[in-house]
Amino acid sequence: MVIADRRGADPLLGCRADDPPVLRRGGPGGIGAGAGLGYGVVGLVDGVGPYTALVILAEVGDVTRFGSARKLAAWAGLTPTVRGSDRTVRHGHISKQGSVWLRWILCEAAQTAKRHPDFAASYAAIARRRGKKIATTAIARKLLTRAWHLLADAEHAARPHASAPAPAT
Repeated sequence: MVIADRRGADPLLGCRADDPPVLRRGGPGGIGAGAGLGYGVVGLVDGVGPYTALVILAEVGDVTRFGSARKLAAWAGLTPTVRGSDRTVRHGHISKQGSVWLRWILCEAAQTAKRHPDFAASYAAIARRRGKKIATTAIARKLLTRAWHLLADAEHAARPHASAPAPAT
């Protein structure tokens, strides 16, 4: 496959515009065709494109496995390690316990999202206080948190609700 050129190539996927539809986004059988409801929902997060949405969905799988966004972030390895004894608590680097691909794609998406007005103020504050790399990781966690909330809401809305039983007469 040819990497990006000026004739409609996709630099992330490494495919050209004249490649078969299965390798392109969009069309029938293309990338994202069988991804289901979550594919469009995760794409609503600022800084998350179609490829990023696919990786998030592939790595996370069923979002109902996680009770909260915090648990998903911990599973992904985007939470700080905590070492403590008695009254002393030390926070360290991120745990890196989860999917390498998920952390990577979220940090790449955070590079774009940190310039968006929704994230710019918090990125600037964290970068001033802790440094740019830590601030980018914090934005990556915020992206994952927003994705969890959108997926959980979409899952809840898609689930059939049991209607109240009719009162007995």
